[in-house]
Amino acid sequence: MNNTGRVNLFDSTYNSSHTNPFSDKSYHRKSNGNNNQSLDSFNEAPVDFNESLLNQLESQNDEEISSMHLRLKKLKNLSLKMNDEIDFSNNEIINNLNGTFGNTVSKLKDVMGKAKDMADRSRISFKTWLIVFFCVFLLLFYIWIT
Repeated sequence: MNNTGRVNLFDSTYNSSHTNPFSDKSYHRKSNGNNNQSLDSFNEAPVDFNESLLNQLESQNDEEISSMHLRLKKLKNLSLKMNDEIDFSNNEIINNLNGTFGNTVSKLKDVMGKAKDMADRSRISFKTWLIVFFCVFLLLFYIWIT
């Protein structure tokens, strides 16, 4: 981990200088007198393992497993931090929306009150104004569609 608080998923203790114990042809099964078969064939299995080779393979396997566990822990921590950040962001967005909707509702109430006052001051009823606005809206909508 670096000092910025971010988790680096790709740092590992894997040593790329691991050697392949099967690259030496002495570990491969000898052919039955048939020299045409390649000793490097994919299907050939190693035969005689000595104890030190088995211990070396086991320790390399343990190192790889421990590095995988470390990466999984880092990934889990990262996903938990992402979850916390998403929850915090969602709560912040919801609070902002509540305030915005509250302001919008109050503005709409003011507009409707002013529209009612305008209708009361004129000799035309409020219902007539709504019908006129609805007809204008339908006309504009028809123009927009065509």
